[in-house]
Amino acid sequence: MIRNTKRQQQAGKRDCRQGAFTLVELLVVIGIIAVLVGILLPALGRARESANSIKCMANLRTIGQAMMIYTNQNQGFLPFGQVALNDPVWPDGKAYPGPSISWTILTAQVLSKNAGTGYADTQSLAGSGNTGPYGYFVCPSAPQSNRDSIFTDYSSHPRILPNLRDIDPYNEQNFNQVQQRVRSYRLAKIKRSSEVILIFDAAVANESINGAYTAHVVGNALDNRGYYRNVFMVDNYDNPNNSSKKLTPGTPISIAGDDAIFNKVASINDWNADSTGNIGNIRFRHNGNKRTNCLMADGHVTSFQYNDKSHSSEITEQNVCTNKQ
Repeated sequence: MIRNTKRQQQAGKRDCRQGAFTLVELLVVIGIIAVLVGILLPALGRARESANSIKCMANLRTIGQAMMIYTNQNQGFLPFGQVALNDPVWPDGKAYPGPSISWTILTAQVLSKNAGTGYADTQSLAGSGNTGPYGYFVCPSAPQSNRDSIFTDYSSHPRILPNLRDIDPYNEQNFNQVQQRVRSYRLAKIKRSSEVILIFDAAVANESINGAYTAHVVGNALDNRGYYRNVFMVDNYDNPNNSSKKLTPGTPISIAGDDAIFNKVASINDWNADSTGNIGNIRFRHNGNKRTNCLMADGHVTSFQYNDKSHSSEITEQNVCTNKQ
């Protein structure tokens, strides 16, 4: 009996030794796991970014629907881009009585009765850490930080949804209508509505004291401030004084960041970046910083490709120019 017990103990020891991992085997297993992780992580990252892009496009579709409702309720006029208390506005340059407001608030008011009436109301939302109805204006691929009173990672077309204090340089230069300010735009006046961009993924930057990242609600730096340069984002087909300055179909817009707004030296490092040197410009933030999502004037949402080698994109003058007001 004792002899059998010893045999059983020896057999158990052999079984233990046979069931144990050697160091080489353990290293092989770790290596396989590392390879699998290296394969899966990029795929998971791409899947997450694809989901973010889909969510962004859904945001823009909802914004587009709200804009169509707003337009129907306001005699065919789209919401203006922005205006601040006491800004001089069209037609006579009198001070805007307030409150300070933008297209984000005007469309959010269509989506929810809790949108508020101006930036003072959205500031209270920011203080509570709640985006409320402004969640549609937050792109999941944009840098997420605490928000200030402006909830948006999207910017508007500077001519179609303009800042009401801006002078219209097209009319000022070509028709000697000095100091004529831009105004709300009728949707029906937009030619080629399926081609023209209304709202787009925009560069965001920290320009506030509380560390919040946000975009400019009006994209005044689009096409390297094309709104301020001839042809002033206008098709210009009917202007006999400027027949040589027509829209050139197929010509890509400039992606250059507009550091001139901040009195800085232009830097290629700000191109397609979330920085103060690129604020107010379009941002290709999806699919590895190579695609941007845009709401078009006919209400559909599409995306455009960016080539980071040539610093050019599929967006052309046809997508940003429209008829004059």
